[in-house]
Amino acid sequence: ESVVGQGSGFWVDLPAADAPKEVRPEPADTLSTSAGRAGGTVLYIEDKASNLRLVERIFQRWPDVTLLTATEGAPGFDLACKHKPDLILLDLHLPDVHGEKVLQWLRDNPRTERIPVVVVSADATPQEVRRLMGLGASNYITKPIDVKQFIGVVKDALKAKETANAR
Repeated sequence: ESVVGQGSGFWVDLPAADAPKEVRPEPADTLSTSAGRAGGTVLYIEDKASNLRLVERIFQRWPDVTLLTATEGAPGFDLACKHKPDLILLDLHLPDVHGEKVLQWLRDNPRTERIPVVVVSADATPQEVRRLMGLGASNYITKPIDVKQFIGVVKDALKAKETANAR
């Protein structure tokens, strides 16, 4: 409905849908590594509640990982500087600043420059993946998140950090 000079009103009728299927994270024993469990602190910078809930559920089953979250880029960067996590998971489309800018801040700061950053985004054209990897991302996970791939990437990053710290 529209009235000139006053504005418009819109509505959409959608048919009822079945409830979404519950995503079941991997059993806890698949989160262990051959050298024990991969553990550490992970920071996830993501503004979408559904993505945060999924990742929180995965890490609930991964007791050796502490998960920190931020829903905007600037506070996420501040958390990274304060806590120096072992891994940062970074969405690109954040409400306050684009994830690429956050990646740049992380790479330019001596406190965070060596922390691996995995981009987690639906924007996964080959050119975009190459570009962000060239800017310093250590890996790229596409949305919707494939739980097995996600766990593998996180385990590899945490194991690599543990190996580097042991030297």
